Formats: sequence, C-alpha cells, structure tokens
Amino acid sequence: MTQDQTELETPESAEGSDEKVTGERPNLRERIARLEVLLGQRHRLVLVALLLLAGFVRVVTWSELQNSPCFHSFKHKEMDMDFFHKWGHGIRELSLLSDFEHPELRHPLHTWHKQVAQDYLLANPDRIGGRDFDAEPSVDVKDAWAAEVWNDWYQGKQFHQEPLYPYMLAGLYSLAGQDATEVSSLPLPEIPDGIKAMYILQNLLGVLAVGLIYVLSRRYFGEVVALLSGLLTIGYGPLLYFEFILLRASWICFAGLLLVLLAERLRDRQSGLRWFGFGLTTGIVVMLKTTMAVFSAGAAVILLWPERKQGGALLSKLGLMAAGGLIALSPVIVRNLSVGTPIFSMTSVGAVTFAASNDGQYVPSEGWNPNPAVVAEIMGEAGSSIAAAVPTTIATHDNVFDYGGLLVFKFLQIWHWYEIPNNAKFYLFQLYSKVLQWLPAPFWLTAPFALYGLGLVLFRRRELRQRTAFLILLVGTAILPMVAFYVLSRFRVPMVLAITPFAAYGIVELLKETRRRQLLWTALGIGLCMLLVNRQIEERPGRPERETVNYFDIGNHMGTYWGPMIQRAEREDDYALAADYLREFLDAMPPKIRGYSLQNPPMERFQVKTTGDYGTAYIRLAQNLEKAGQEVGASRARRRGEELNAIAKAGFDRLVKLDPMLKMQVERQKQVDADLAAIRQGGIMVQITFSERPDRADAFSTAGLVDGVNQVQPLLLRDRPGEAAHKFLPIIDGKSQIAVISAKAQTIILFKNQEQIATVPVPDNLDRGKVNIIKF
Repeated sequence: MTQDQTELETPESAEGSDEKVTGERPNLRERIARLEVLLGQRHRLVLVALLLLAGFVRVVTWSELQNSPCFHSFKHKEMDMDFFHKWGHGIRELSLLSDFEHPELRHPLHTWHKQVAQDYLLANPDRIGGRDFDAEPSVDVKDAWAAEVWNDWYQGKQFHQEPLYPYMLAGLYSLAGQDATEVSSLPLPEIPDGIKAMYILQNLLGVLAVGLIYVLSRRYFGEVVALLSGLLTIGYGPLLYFEFILLRASWICFAGLLLVLLAERLRDRQSGLRWFGFGLTTGIVVMLKTTMAVFSAGAAVILLWPERKQGGALLSKLGLMAAGGLIALSPVIVRNLSVGTPIFSMTSVGAVTFAASNDGQYVPSEGWNPNPAVVAEIMGEAGSSIAAAVPTTIATHDNVFDYGGLLVFKFLQIWHWYEIPNNAKFYLFQLYSKVLQWLPAPFWLTAPFALYGLGLVLFRRRELRQRTAFLILLVGTAILPMVAFYVLSRFRVPMVLAITPFAAYGIVELLKETRRRQLLWTALGIGLCMLLVNRQIEERPGRPERETVNYFDIGNHMGTYWGPMIQRAEREDDYALAADYLREFLDAMPPKIRGYSLQNPPMERFQVKTTGDYGTAYIRLAQNLEKAGQEVGASRARRRGEELNAIAKAGFDRLVKLDPMLKMQVERQKQVDADLAAIRQGGIMVQITFSERPDRADAFSTAGLVDGVNQVQPLLLRDRPGEAAHKFLPIIDGKSQIAVISAKAQTIILFKNQEQIATVPVPDNLDRGKVNIIKF
C-alpha cells in the first residue's frame, strides 16, 4: 500500500471512531479494508484483468455491429463524419497544403448551412449583385452562393475544425492503399479499410482509457475505488459506442486522461524533460481539441503556484513547456503561414456555434438545432468574428438574467440522463448490440454517485480536494464548453470518464457509512441527485419522446445500408435474398414499436410514422416472399404489416382528436386526395413548381379540378416544411389562363389522366404578393 493511500485512510478511519456501532455495517467496513490490502498486493493482476475484460467487451461488440448499418454511419451526407472522411481523403490525395486550394474540402455545406445562407441572402441581395435568391432557378447557383457566404464566415482557408483527426484518417487511408472516396463502388456492405483501422484504434484507446482510469483512481482513492472505477468505465455504453463512430470523442477521452497522468508525474518530480514532454503532449492534444489548452494552462498554474516568486525557475519551466508545444504545433504553423491564415488558428466554427447555441430562442435539450433566420441575422452582423458574435448573440435575450437562465439550463442538461444525439444515436446502436443494451453503468445510474463523491471531495475532504485537483480540473474543462456552447452526448463522454472515479469513491464511502443519521442525509442527497439526472422532459402530442428511435434514424440506416442491398437483390430477381435483408432490418425493430397494439397505439407523431414505416417494410417483405415462392411466410408477413399499419392509423386518429392543427392538415389532405381521385377519372391537374426546390416539385404540388369549360375548384397547396403555404386563386378560364399569387412560381404543368399534356413557363417578372394572370 502506498504512502498516499495510508494518508488517505487516516482521516476516514478516525471518523466516527468514538461512536458505538453495532450490526453488520462495521463488518462491511472491515471487509472493504481487507479487500483494499488484498487488491493492493495483486494490483498488476487486477489491471491486466480489467484490460482483458475491456478488450473482450469490444471484441463481442465488434462482432455484433460489423454486419449492421452501424459501421456505415459515416456515409450520411449531412454529418460531420462524412466531412471528416472526405477531408481525410482529400489530404491523402492532394497533399498537406493543396487540399485547401479546393473549396469543397475546406468547409462542409449541409442543408442547415444552405438554409442560413438563404435567409441571409434574401435579406442582403446586394451580396449577390442585387439578384433575387428566390427567383434563381438553378440549385447549383444557389449552392455556390451559399458556399461563398460560408467561406467568408468560416474565414476561407482556415481549418474548419482541429486538423489532427482528419490527418490521422489520411494516414490510415494511405497505409490501407484503398480509394476511400468512392464508397459506393465497394462491394456492399464493405467499407474502406482505413475506416476499419480507425475503429480498431479507437477500440484500443477505449481499453487504454480503462487502464488510465484505474491507475489514476488507485493513486487518488485506493485499490477498491480503482477496481470499481475500472468496472464502471467498462460498463459505460456511450464510451464504447463512440469507438465505432468516425468522430474524435474516443481520442479526446484518452487524451484528457493522459494529460492528467502526465501532470501527476510532474507533481511527483519536476524536471526539464518532463516539462518539455508535457508541453509537447499538450500541443498534440490541442490539435485534436483546442479547449484542452485550458486544462494544460490550469495544470501549469497548479504545479507552479508554489514557485510563483521564483522568477528564473518559473520562466525556465514555462519556456520548456512552450517549446514542446511549439514543436508539436509546427506543422500547423507552417501550413497556416503558407495559406495566409493566423498561425495558431485551428478552427473556424466558434462564431457560428456560439450564435446557434446562445440566442434567445435556443432550447438546451435540443443539442445542435440552429435557427436559420436568427443565425443568419447574427452572422450577417458579426461576420466571422467570435468577439463580435458574442455580444450580438447575447443581445437577442430580453436581459442578462434571461441569458444567465439559459446557461443554468445548459448546466442542468449536462446532468440529464438522455444521450443527446448528433451525427449518430446511441439508442439506435443498441438495437444491433446486446452488449450496448446490457452494459450495467449508464449515466443515469453513475452520475448521482459521482455528484455525491464530488461533493464529499470538494466540501468535506480538503486533502482529497488537493490530491485530485487535476482530475477536478479535467471535469471543469469538459463542462465549460458545454455551458458556453451546447450539450451533446459526444461532448459529455470525456466528462463522464473524469467523474467516474468520484462515482466509485461515492459508492464506497456510502458502503462505509456507519452513522444512521448521516446515512439518512446521504441517501436523501443521492436521491436528489437522482432526480436531477433523471428528471423527465415534458412530452405532449407532436413532441418526440426523447428515448425513442424515430423514423429519421431508421430512414438513415435504410438509405445507407439496407436499401441499396435490398434494391440490388430485387433488380437481380433474387427475392429470397431481398427477403433475408428485410428480415435482418425488421429484427432490429425498436422494443417500443413492438409493444404497441390497437389498445395501446403510439401517441407521438414520430412514433406513428415509424410504426407505419415498419408496417410498409413487412408488406414489402411479403411481396418478396411471394415472388420467392414462400407463401406461408408471405402470409404471415402481410398480416404483421397490416397489423402495424392499423396500429399506426389508430395512433394517428387519436392524435388528430388532440391536435387542431393536425386535424386541419388532415382535412386539407382529404380534399387533395378527392381532387386527385377526380383527376384520375378524366379531370385536369394543375401542378406548379417552385424555384426553391425544383427537384422536389412533386412534394409541393397544387391540385385543381377542371369542371366543364371555366368552372374550377380552388387550387390547394400542400404545406412546405418551414414555410407558410402560398394561397393560389382559382383558374379563371380553364382554356387559356391561370392566376397565381406567388412570384416564386417557376412552371405550370397540366396533367390529364395522370399524363402531362402541357408545360407553361412562368414569366420572370411576376409581382410578389400580387395576382398574376398567366395565359397559355
């Protein structure tokens, strides 16, 4: 047993020693003390056992996920994973500097980027030479305008995010020797070898993180807490989940714990080489996540505070640390000088991220969910400067107290049980992995004990507070950006690892508690912590249930994995194989969907849609089984599909009764369906396409029924997402003219018996908001 551990036990063994204790609790304390000695004698064996267990869990999870859509999550075009993948491939193909000569490799252009740019350009037409953004018919031109706006806001050739992760990807792609860009050309369901290599590395980092947690916990709290900390880390599902995602969360977790260990080694013995190594490691880690510089700066202050009056020694150590950091950052410095950006710049997303997550309408529980109009207004005023974006964004609040309340809600959201998704969803991966379902240490269980343990250390154990200062600093380093910006599961995972030793300490201290009165207050405190972590978000019709996998998630997996394989099998007339793929897809149906019935239908719109989508999938399975000659299976699948569709309809009917807006939409859709039915009997449908989305004209159709020569029912427009429906006047003369009230109209198409009979171009000079008569 180490000297540090002996010092740690002394105040605890003295605590309550003058109090007579009876029953089994003293025996439990004694057993923990004996276990402490036993584990101390075999601590190397314990460490090896933990590492082997962590590795075994990862091997089993790999075997579960490798033949599922989870390995293919990086293919979603709207995600950071896709951008990191393309960025890494661009570096590999085009070299360190030349990739930034290609604008498409500098910064992503996702749908939300385009929406923000559209709102900005509508308000600032001078930015595109006075042209009307709405009137531009070409999607490519609009995307080019949007890319130009974001290139300015993201500061041109400045790194989009910290570059270390995509550069590591580029290295793995080079070693693999495989073209990583044309993923669609690979045999399904293959993925690039370089991405598999990154998953393997991240799994190894997860195992090493368990070892670091054990080593640090043993140093701070002793053998029993160290063992429990390792087990809790192995049992924490999101850490394992992010090791199978093309994001840097696993690297950040490992890097933070490594910096804590290096800081502890400096506290044990300070030398020039150790200070240089600490600076070198800091420089590397900052290229992974810039906020980690806060930890290293704070650690340096803690280490050098006793020497604050020794100017020469202080400057020498800081100089060595700075030298190590500069050497590590030298590739970034050289690259930035070459392309003309600030030499230490490593990210350009600060301004827009602050604007999107701190405006007066932001809801912390939604994670990353920017309001395009608000972001456009703030960025239009502040530009690329975060110094300008901060006051501009805060000014959207009614007063400073309103903004302070937002920060408080963000802090509380950090401690909520829900793993807020971004890029991929933990709960979706659980559908494909029994390990992720069964791991015994979810955040909702460990967080209350972590808060209790932290409370003990901060307010009752002064010596422990000093001893664990670096670990507490790591917790603060993880919390700070979440409060300043927004909360996500992938941002919270590094914090969870940092608080895990405190959770184990809290559990052990609770087991040691012998005083009944103190035990009562402790239990009450933990109960309050449990309420904080597990408080329920308000749920109402139309609002997604937070723990539920919804149809967007299912659609992503169908689009990137199951769909292409099913379609290929159907094209090749291999209906039995298509049915096998559909069965695999249906086997991963969320438990909540399986639990619905006609008596207990879904009462939330996303779940209604998801249930109906699974019903459609069962019908498709039945069709493939019929073509494969498997009549019994087809009959069974069709019954299940019809059952799910009936359940979805029952849930939808209940929602209509509760939601007046939904009821209005249903009535409008019934009218449209009636018009379309009449058209199929010989009427004429008038469809108007719009310049915003000519590729989705069918989704924005208007329908009118021509009756005789000039008697026409009013045209009906299906609502467009995010926009109020434009109202169209009836056709004045069915033979020659039509009246529209929107300057966004692009073409008018007439259909009869579902066949196109005429196309009428809409003049460019329509007056917005006025009635325009178009002859044809």
